[in-house]
Amino acid sequence: DQKIGEKTLENQMKKKEHLESFVNRFGAKASKAKQAQSKLKQLEKMDIIELNSSNVHFGFKFPYKDCPSKNFMKVEDLNFNYDNGPKVIESFNLSIKKGDRIGIIGKNGKGKSTLLNILAQELSPCDGKITAHTSLIKGHFGQTNINRLNVENTIVDEIYSANTDLSQSAVRGICGTMMFSEDLAHKKISILSGGEKSRVLLGKILASETNLLLLDEPTNHLDMESVEVLINEINLFPGASLIVTHNEKLLKSFAQKLIIFQKNKIEIFEGNYDEFLEKIGWDEEDHSHLNSDKNKKNSWKLSKKERAELIKKRSKELNPLKKKREQLEKEIHENEKSLELKNNEIISMSASGEGKKISHLSKEINDLESRIEAFYEEFFDLETKIDECEKRFESQLSRDG
Repeated sequence: DQKIGEKTLENQMKKKEHLESFVNRFGAKASKAKQAQSKLKQLEKMDIIELNSSNVHFGFKFPYKDCPSKNFMKVEDLNFNYDNGPKVIESFNLSIKKGDRIGIIGKNGKGKSTLLNILAQELSPCDGKITAHTSLIKGHFGQTNINRLNVENTIVDEIYSANTDLSQSAVRGICGTMMFSEDLAHKKISILSGGEKSRVLLGKILASETNLLLLDEPTNHLDMESVEVLINEINLFPGASLIVTHNEKLLKSFAQKLIIFQKNKIEIFEGNYDEFLEKIGWDEEDHSHLNSDKNKKNSWKLSKKERAELIKKRSKELNPLKKKREQLEKEIHENEKSLELKNNEIISMSASGEGKKISHLSKEINDLESRIEAFYEEFFDLETKIDECEKRFESQLSRDG
């Protein structure tokens, strides 16, 4: 399957190509000078976006250790409770396969972190069976795991200790992604705050060769740029990822399947978060636990029915616009291809002195250029409409963030 990060990059590159083509084709026309300059500014901004995107990769990805089987782990009839307390997890079954991207969601205190600790084999189930492939290597990020850091190491040394095959530039890159500048990276672990230690631990997982990521609230101590990097790397990771999160941006960007703690039970939903909201949704009493990036303090204000209706309305408005955009891209591509052929043809005719044919072909070329120009204008108008529509619905849906 095409990864979300790759698809985003592909769409971005398409838009960049359209902008470049428009600027190159119409930049010299007086009537289009202002519009071409506007597109040039967009293009320059996109270059900055792409540069930031490549910079934050710092030449690394989650190092992946290949596993000979697609079946990573099987959980059968899992039960767990603390001491003599009530069941936290009851009769739970799960198969984890290569490529799975699973979000674990629900209110705090319901058992999400407990499940992750059991899958990481740091807690033993009371009943049930967990079978893991012998080549499975887990990268577990848990809030309590910071106690395992070597307090005598510097940040850069501690991250390097996770994978001594990494180059120093790759290690510095990971430090940068975890918001540690060159100077900060040489601070000792012993003087770091709890949040800083959490980022070091996450950095060690970024450095380690794994095939199963088990991450508990990985975005808690990251800024927006680092969250973007993390989302991208998770989506490009060829192994399996299970993530406990209250961050809607992360949840919507990566999860293809959900483990839901709701109504005092645990269940699996085969679909992404938007599909869950549309088909099942949260109970009113379970609404308050998710955070959006725009306002993490707001309580949920949309009912399950309202959210479902809003998502349907978004699809109804956006899908025709996106379909039209695809058609315009095809028209632009086909007409530009025809224009290139006719330009080559007129060059050949000029060499042979075929005056009448040249005159006729020149008219065809002018007509094609006018048509392409009109397609571009329609395309960019459509892009604006799509952007505005997406932002409008994102704003409405994040009311309950």
